[in-house]
Amino acid sequence: MLQNAKTRQLLPLTFVILVLLAFTPVRWVSWLSSFSQLMQTLVAPVSHPLAGLSRWLSPADRGPPDPEAVRALEDTIEETKVQLYQALSENDRLRAMVKELQRGMALDPDLRVLQITVPVIGSAGDMADPMLTVRAGRKQGVDRNTIATAHGLQLVGRVVDAGDRTATVAPITSKSSGGLSAVILLDESSASGLACTLLARGDGTLHGDVEDRYDTATNQPIEPKVGAEVRLRDPNHWPRSAQMLLVGRVESVEPSPKQPLRKVVTVRPTIPNLERVSEVYLRIVPESDAPAPAGTHAGAKR
Repeated sequence: MLQNAKTRQLLPLTFVILVLLAFTPVRWVSWLSSFSQLMQTLVAPVSHPLAGLSRWLSPADRGPPDPEAVRALEDTIEETKVQLYQALSENDRLRAMVKELQRGMALDPDLRVLQITVPVIGSAGDMADPMLTVRAGRKQGVDRNTIATAHGLQLVGRVVDAGDRTATVAPITSKSSGGLSAVILLDESSASGLACTLLARGDGTLHGDVEDRYDTATNQPIEPKVGAEVRLRDPNHWPRSAQMLLVGRVESVEPSPKQPLRKVVTVRPTIPNLERVSEVYLRIVPESDAPAPAGTHAGAKR
């Protein structure tokens, strides 16, 4: 009890001393540093082995990393990057698809057209004159003369045979598709131009005669230009949902071998190898827009 009483008496004294030292200039209490040095001298022999034990239990440098662990981390990072790029690519594809569908609906606002994207699952027919097999059929509203397009509303062809779940598309570059009438645009701001009749050549292009027309102001012949757009305009043999779709661009202009004063053009679709596209847009019309009779094509009556 006496010891506890003395301890309680020392506490206020110690507090007063600490307060006085806190407000005392440093130069007056520098002699106290000797006590700190004495404490370090006493503690150093014990602190050294304790520091060694601490470094042994938790070393700062664990040595070279495990190659297998590094390889596993690198594989995980690469897999994550692949998934990210795949997601970005799919996002771009879906954006482009939405843009194409909106463009297709704006082509003829008065015509109700439902566009669906379907994969091409194979080719049929002669290898020199292939057909496309798509994964859509009568159950999806596809019938004969349903129009198939690709990116940029490039005309691919039309359905020539439709089953319940699959259909066969004849590309415009296939000789079995017959011929078509088109217009070579002279000014992209206008739908007027030079009429032409085109047939597939079997090499991925179409070839045909161009109408002979003269400028009334200058009396000079109006000739097509290389690079000009060529669009379908054949209401007698192709359904309304196909009119003004892009057939391709003029690749070359030459004199007609039959009539040298007239011109013939070679037209190449904007997508090379239409028979190798991986997917197409099918333009499905809920109500008939008077498609051509089965087996009728532009080349049959010209």
